[in-house]
Amino acid sequence: SPTSETFVGADFGLSAVGVNSGLRADGVTHGSVGDFGWVLGGSQSNWGDLSLGGGEEQPFTGYESRGRFASLEHALDSSRSLRFVARRHTDFDVPRTDKLYPGFGQTEASYEDYRYSLQDRSGYLLAYTDDSAGGFSDTFQMRLSLRDYTEERDKQKRGSDIAVFQRDEVHSLGLGADWKLKVAERHQLTLGFDHYSDRVDSRRVDTDTVLGTTTIKDGSFAPGAEYMSSEVFIQDELEGVGPWDLTLGARYSRYDFAFEDFGSGDLTEGDFSAFVASAEAAREIGDGRRLIAVLSQGFRAPNLDDLAQDGDWAGGTEIHNPDLDPEDSLTAELSIEWSRVEWDASLALFSTQIDGYIGRLLTDEGTPAAGDEEYLRVNSGELTLTGIEYSGRRYLGLSPFSLGFQAAYVKGRQEDDNEPSLDGVSGRRIPPLFGRTSLHYEAEDPDSGLEWAELSFVFAADQDELHPEDISDPRIDPDGTDGWATLNFDLGGRLNEAFDWNLGLHNLLDERYRVHASGLD
Repeated sequence: SPTSETFVGADFGLSAVGVNSGLRADGVTHGSVGDFGWVLGGSQSNWGDLSLGGGEEQPFTGYESRGRFASLEHALDSSRSLRFVARRHTDFDVPRTDKLYPGFGQTEASYEDYRYSLQDRSGYLLAYTDDSAGGFSDTFQMRLSLRDYTEERDKQKRGSDIAVFQRDEVHSLGLGADWKLKVAERHQLTLGFDHYSDRVDSRRVDTDTVLGTTTIKDGSFAPGAEYMSSEVFIQDELEGVGPWDLTLGARYSRYDFAFEDFGSGDLTEGDFSAFVASAEAAREIGDGRRLIAVLSQGFRAPNLDDLAQDGDWAGGTEIHNPDLDPEDSLTAELSIEWSRVEWDASLALFSTQIDGYIGRLLTDEGTPAAGDEEYLRVNSGELTLTGIEYSGRRYLGLSPFSLGFQAAYVKGRQEDDNEPSLDGVSGRRIPPLFGRTSLHYEAEDPDSGLEWAELSFVFAADQDELHPEDISDPRIDPDGTDGWATLNFDLGGRLNEAFDWNLGLHNLLDERYRVHASGLD
């Protein structure tokens, strides 16, 4: 709201990471003058190649990045404001490690060069907010946005004389609004809409490194690719319906796409739509316990990556398929939360069933060791994900110490009546049991310089339940991924009113390990 006060502040940060000789610097200034306020910031970072557990260096893992951010807000009066936000983040020469480093089943890397030479993301947002009472709603906000993403790739297959340059540009225009209305003291209604229109420009230039000649080709996305999404939603929050607090939601979505077929130039277009709903009910069940139940539908329309792009993945090439159907899902979750003086905890059980799951079908084996298999994107039947999550903390009497423990486990099963080889198999890239336990110290006197410290043990179990595509994926050991654990020590505090500090010593046991399906030690 308008004020005659003037305030200007600034924050600066510097981070150094030894495992990759990385350095990051960032700064931000913020303040207000009268009815105008701002936040302006930026960051610069340089990350070298990773040093693995045991000391070996992992090539093709370093890159540079920088970011810029600005938020300017003007208070039109005590209840209305106009905000403009601009952001940009750019990465340079990000290597595609899984293409440049030999994977499982490969004697040498499939590419001599594969770099995202440019990844440039920018976005602009203009938002009008009205909190004045007396209208249709208590709060109204309208948003107009523009987003751009540019990606450039330089790549050359091993043994090939052809150097490939690819450039994709995505331009997205968005419009959205929502209204919040307090129907009663414990009853709030939210409704709104979002609309986005995307256009993709894609091109490719092949250069014969011997002859020096160039050839212009279609890019990874089909020419003239466009995608439009429109959604209308409503959410009803009711507190104190008997012993229950309820949140009910519904959304209607429609997606339209169009592109020109590779080579022929024939127009392909289509649309998808769905109505989905969700419900959450929560209540106190006595003695510091709270029960929460959720039932929600989901809907994912195939995007342009699925419909109109021939793209690379670790095991070869994925071919687009404009005849894909959407994925529909149903999720049920039941959780209970405990809150005590000595401890707190939460336990959640969930199950998600996805119908029309979009996967891959092998159409050309190529030379698997070279990573040149060809797959077609297809709807692959039904995928069921069932899991459990736990989080808890125990406070050790009146001392400044506490013990924490978190763990999660999920199991995936795919059923596909049309493809026997994919019927009854484990889901793709399902994580193993993983978690974290910690001993945490919180200083009773925060002015002591040391405010907190934590010794943590992070772990993951073996994962040998693999999908057939996992077995052929060079990022994953066909015999399964070994379990691992790291021991870490972190601490931090405040030197004075101007300076905070923190220090972390990670993987103290110097173990070499791989997160399942990451493709990187």
